[in-house]
Amino acid sequence: MAATTAQGSATVSATSGSISGSASLTVTPPIVKSVVISPTSPSIVVGTFQQFTSTSIFTDGSTENSTAWEKWSSSDPAIATLSQPGLVNGMTAGTATITVSTNSGALTSSTVLTVTAPSGPGPTVTVSPTFFGIHSGQAFPKAPWPYVPNSGWRSHDDGITWADINTSQGVYEWSRFDQEIAKAQAHNEEILYTLFETPNWAASSPGGCIQGVGSCNPPNDLNSDGTGSDQHFQNFVSALMSHVGPGKIKYFEIWNEPNIATEWGGTVAQVVRLAKDANAIIKAADPQAMVVGPAPSSYNADYQSSMLAAGLAEYVDAFGFHGYASQPEQLITTITRNQTVFAQYGVQSKPFLDTEGSWGEFQSCTGECMEYFTARWYLIQMAMGVNRVYWYGWDYTNTGEYYDVKTNQLTLAGSTEEQIHNWTSGAQAGLLSQVGNTYSMPIISTSGQDELAVWNTSGNTSYQVPLQYQGSPYYNLDGTNGVAGSTLTVGVDPILLTSN
Repeated sequence: MAATTAQGSATVSATSGSISGSASLTVTPPIVKSVVISPTSPSIVVGTFQQFTSTSIFTDGSTENSTAWEKWSSSDPAIATLSQPGLVNGMTAGTATITVSTNSGALTSSTVLTVTAPSGPGPTVTVSPTFFGIHSGQAFPKAPWPYVPNSGWRSHDDGITWADINTSQGVYEWSRFDQEIAKAQAHNEEILYTLFETPNWAASSPGGCIQGVGSCNPPNDLNSDGTGSDQHFQNFVSALMSHVGPGKIKYFEIWNEPNIATEWGGTVAQVVRLAKDANAIIKAADPQAMVVGPAPSSYNADYQSSMLAAGLAEYVDAFGFHGYASQPEQLITTITRNQTVFAQYGVQSKPFLDTEGSWGEFQSCTGECMEYFTARWYLIQMAMGVNRVYWYGWDYTNTGEYYDVKTNQLTLAGSTEEQIHNWTSGAQAGLLSQVGNTYSMPIISTSGQDELAVWNTSGNTSYQVPLQYQGSPYYNLDGTNGVAGSTLTVGVDPILLTSN
């Protein structure tokens, strides 16, 4: 019996006394024998989205999520249209067959999607002032405290991580931590403190990390299967809670981007163990505090699923993700995939936070891009039920810059955040809707007025204004306004239609 371990060719020989023989054995890679679409036979309301996934099953019994590279189609795009791989938008009431196929077309899997008409104006969520959060500290100490409207601050970049504080075993340096927490409190911020970065003296390995020596690696008293004492981490969390006391920090976030090896070199079992231990210590000291699960970067809902399969939900009060995208509409897929995972595990009622996001470090966003990206980033997330977002960041020069440290003025992105806050804070946001490249989000203002935010991702196009908004003012992101007729030119910058 020959057991294969890798692709290639080998000669298998056998000898019995004076008799011997050999044969050539060629090991080929497994091939896909079938694809399976899920979920099956779902139903959605007009104007909402359904994320389908494709699983490839190989001849060796292994499986792989193949959603991103297979071909997707809808039997009736007028009823259900595909905007991104597997992401379907319900356009009008009816049924459509959604099919996924391999690139050759040889293997397919299909299911029927039912799109139903809304029974009323559709569900809405109130946009709390606490929806808006911020990062700061990259230009420390040159920039002032963020003065765009926000009610939440995340500690990630302010030099107060586990490694910054716990400088050697049993030694804690709290001075910088106390300064930053005091500043946040003085500005009435709800604080999200991120528990991450292993001190080098406690790290299981010194290499492979982006932040500092050993900082991304699990503690050396925590085994890969999640067993072990985890005493180093527990000691730090205990010291933190003893030092800060109850009521100062609302959210405690477990680690940062655990799906990226240079941020977390450990296993899923290990990061879930950190959540378990932190939750027990934090809740004993401050029962009102909320523990936020590790936030995977961007689209990675598979890692979220792996953590939930390992028992994460038992130890956290909220879930996190990081909302980076080259275009804000890509967040629709990210959010929908995560929400699908939460529903699969029955935890969809827990809060869902975007604890870090913007256009990211790997693309340039200047001029009008700063305006439209910022506006659409906020609008999409509030429409899709994200409970809180933390823009990255206030005084950063490589991504998301709200404050220009050279001019000491707000950038276009910063002034746009102010405008979106004015449009939505305290209002009710309705379901996001897409027709072609035109997106819209209904808003019920704080005075009860029907409004509609509208934009087109491809650029200026003629938009048929719904009757209720005709003859009423509309507003641009720069504060200018006009009166809407039966048609209006809509472009990449959202405009706000109002009704009399």
